[in-house]
Amino acid sequence: MRRYIADLHFDDDAVNKLMDKRGFENIEDMNEYMIAQWNSVVQKRDEVVILGDFIMSKDVKRAKEIILRLNGKKFMVLGNHDHVLRKTTFDTTLFKKMSDYMELHDNNRRVICSHYPVMCYNRQYDLVNDKAHSYMLHGHIHATKDQEYVDRFVLDSRKRTRMVTTKDGENITLPIPCEIINCFCMYSDYKPLPLDEWKVINDKRLAIYS
Repeated sequence: MRRYIADLHFDDDAVNKLMDKRGFENIEDMNEYMIAQWNSVVQKRDEVVILGDFIMSKDVKRAKEIILRLNGKKFMVLGNHDHVLRKTTFDTTLFKKMSDYMELHDNNRRVICSHYPVMCYNRQYDLVNDKAHSYMLHGHIHATKDQEYVDRFVLDSRKRTRMVTTKDGENITLPIPCEIINCFCMYSDYKPLPLDEWKVINDKRLAIYS
């Protein structure tokens, strides 16, 4: 099974106390809770795509220590705070793949993986059985005001349509699918989740605007 999560920020006391106000007594408690939550759902054969901002420590040995404690095969989409993972001394083989951007396939769906939300993403208009075929998964914005901006963009996009000419020359109107999902770790109680579960979380949040 493939799972996704973003913005764990291991060893980052600032997100705990200031930005996210996560409520942990200290970063040690935060780290241990996140590791326990991860390992409670991720099995050895699972694949986990980390959508950036994994750890704030500048010590490559410290980063390795955290990575080795987490179950599963890990894919890393680098974020703006992943400086230690970009060091030449970091062992990149700890991840199955590490890059700034990825496109993957998940149960016959295309998944666009970026730390930053991409509003116009590859194959966005693709439909299969009248449902979205391409999903844009990201992190970076946590649960800030930017989340509302992204949500409203998604909802506005879903109201729009486009004209398509079929092979028979017929003009038909189709909806514009828009699936931009923030896999922020606090939305899932720090558990990496499959795409379908992230979609449920995302749709519940979008429903508050209706």
